[in-house]
Amino acid sequence: MKRLQLFGTIFLSLLVVVGCGSKKGKSGKGGATAATEKPAKKGEIQPYNKVITKDAKSDPGLFTVHKV
Repeated sequence: MKRLQLFGTIFLSLLVVVGCGSKKGKSGKGGATAATEKPAKKGEIQPYNKVITKDAKSDPGLFTVHKV
């Protein structure tokens, strides 16, 4: 019985690690050009397409990380 519990714990741990691992090869999302959007006022949250440009490198995983 203890052997079955150990196997189950190891299996679930591996499943979580593989499922949360990042997937290489995909790059950033294309964004709209700045000319189509109105300029943001100081202190406002900027639109996603303006912050994460098509030049950004994205690394999807548990959390998608963008590097500009």
